[in-house]
Amino acid sequence: MKSWLLILGSLCAAAAYAQPPFLPGFPETMPPDATGGTLMRGVPASNLPGASHHGGGSVNLIDHGGRILPVSKIYYIWWGPGGWPSDAKSGLTALATGLTGSAFMSDIFPQYMRGAGTPTTSLVASFADTSAPPAKNPSTSAIINEACKVIGSGAVDPSALYVVLTSNFPSNVNYCAWHAWGKCANSTTEIQVAYMPNTAGVQGCVDPVLTCGTYSQGTQSIANVLSHEFSESITDADGSAWYDQSGSEIGDKCAWQFASCVNLKNGSSWQLQMEWSNAANGGKGACIQQ
Repeated sequence: MKSWLLILGSLCAAAAYAQPPFLPGFPETMPPDATGGTLMRGVPASNLPGASHHGGGSVNLIDHGGRILPVSKIYYIWWGPGGWPSDAKSGLTALATGLTGSAFMSDIFPQYMRGAGTPTTSLVASFADTSAPPAKNPSTSAIINEACKVIGSGAVDPSALYVVLTSNFPSNVNYCAWHAWGKCANSTTEIQVAYMPNTAGVQGCVDPVLTCGTYSQGTQSIANVLSHEFSESITDADGSAWYDQSGSEIGDKCAWQFASCVNLKNGSSWQLQMEWSNAANGGKGACIQQ
């Protein structure tokens, strides 16, 4: 039986999942969803061939007209009995609450917001489910269903990114995290989720290039891949907005590339990967550190 602890927000009923559409040509897709072949968008482990400095060449992102999130909200769902770095929860709270008003949000993202200006985000709630998360590669349905169980279909927030953080890391996978989208049962509202397994100590998901701030390397590793998925979720919420001709999103084009520490509005400092800016390099585009 699942044991639920509500830290912030309200506990709601269970719900089911509707699959996101398949986007062909995406170079860093995860294994197929067991519910029907849907592919998820994510960040590969840095020890995969070509992943350490994936890069995006000189091809800019293209606006395909789909959903973006100029105003977003973050909900954390901590799934598992424990085992995260001791500073993970405080650290990721600092990450989420320090984004708005920082250069991370203002230096690159406005160009993708279709005139809405600098995007903002806020941490709304943090939930805990102490039951055991999937031991093997979870399907997108499993992760969206977990989010729906916590939030309930009646409380679905279309501007939210529901971040499902599992206490374990799945066996036999070649990625560090991914984001997807779908619908809870009895709801026509699409939601965004990010699957964030515990990357602490996982080879290929920790890249100690920089020494930033006071948080542990394990927490820094989770924060880095979360920044990748957050950036893609607000610029390409359901796989129909900003991506290049090969399907790469804003984070994929710069995966595992770092330049300097990222200092957020609340004073926390992080090792976060670069993100792609179409406007950089005289409009030719480049990876930029915020």
